[in-house]
Amino acid sequence: MAALAGVSALPAGRPPRVEWEGRGYLVDVPAASLRRLQAVRAAQGPPSLDQALALHAAVGSLDTSPGGPALARIDAILAALAAAFREDDATATVRAAVDRAREDVATARAGGGRVRDARHLDIVVGLAAADVLRALVYVPALGDPRGPARLGGHLARRHAFAWAAATDGGGSEPAWREPEEHVTADRGWHVRGALLGLEVALARLSLRRIDVDAIPAGPRLDEVTRQRFVVDAALARPSEVSDTERDLLAAALTAGRARVRDLVDEPAGLAEVASRLSLDNRRVNALRWALAHGLGDPATRFALTELAALGAPPERPLPFALASVPDHACPRTVPSCPRTLTDLSLRLLEGLAELRLPAALLAGMLGPATQDFVDLAQPMHRDDHAALWAYAGTLPRARIEDYVAMLAGEGALVPETSGPPTGGRR
Repeated sequence: MAALAGVSALPAGRPPRVEWEGRGYLVDVPAASLRRLQAVRAAQGPPSLDQALALHAAVGSLDTSPGGPALARIDAILAALAAAFREDDATATVRAAVDRAREDVATARAGGGRVRDARHLDIVVGLAAADVLRALVYVPALGDPRGPARLGGHLARRHAFAWAAATDGGGSEPAWREPEEHVTADRGWHVRGALLGLEVALARLSLRRIDVDAIPAGPRLDEVTRQRFVVDAALARPSEVSDTERDLLAAALTAGRARVRDLVDEPAGLAEVASRLSLDNRRVNALRWALAHGLGDPATRFALTELAALGAPPERPLPFALASVPDHACPRTVPSCPRTLTDLSLRLLEGLAELRLPAALLAGMLGPATQDFVDLAQPMHRDDHAALWAYAGTLPRARIEDYVAMLAGEGALVPETSGPPTGGRR
């Protein structure tokens, strides 16, 4: 569990300290992740990895140490497994195998302490290990332990590899297809396909809503765009952006806004800006008209990704690809793919720079920020990217502070155990 949470990858020493709302906090992202994973794993219930390994060791010892004590240990573990695999459609096969193995053990204990045929025991050893490993693969993808996954039961046990199904026209085995969510009468809510890529198939579970007592307006984002932002949030990692890069991006945004605002006094510079950003003629003409008629801050007519690209110093280009809408042509999980930031991520990073908080908090903030985005962004049509730019560009600092506050206590901001409040926010 510690390895899944990234604890083992941390350098030794005390986590960095920050002040927030007058109190001291330690920025411990892996510890927060570990707490979440442990809560999700506890909700799944037994068998545990320890039980699976203990059964494996006990059954393996029968060859060298047959007799009552070994059988008693096995019987105790099997009894616990029988309780774990309650009778239902998802576990009926496993429960039947456990019952047969218990019968073999009972026969051996009554007949002198030697199991004549260990096939059923070997089957249960494999089934228990498979159940635990499948559960562990699911744990990171199940989101908030108090969220939808909590109400869905043991989702991992309903996973369908679909080995028996026919292959598709391309010849790929169903068990190795990209996983997808399904709801059927026999299995209910479940995932079908490979276990690899669950964080994408269950990406929506990474979102969190702050205002649970408010009903948002009907979302207008089309499903493709919505899913791209949701997956982008689910795949975010705390180590993707360093504090130095956070400050570089914030400075680029400031410089980009200043350059665009200079067009009010020097509209002739629009040609250079348009060339730098490869703007089409439609946008250039609209910008020229807006400048001529003094229609507000011209920086609001640009995406944050465009402002950052415009403000980046030529001698120090940004170490990121920038995209207003995430592009999944090159999956972020592939090491050779560029690191990509969206307008929403840029605004959050800019807010963290203003608050002097670590960039590592971005990953935890993207869950609630993306939920707000898909709820509240109101494009008028599928290609209305200007509405998406406007939402991210005008995201108020107070809302960013709300996202940070969600991480205090239960998230990556761990309260210090000593020291009184100092007053003030830093």
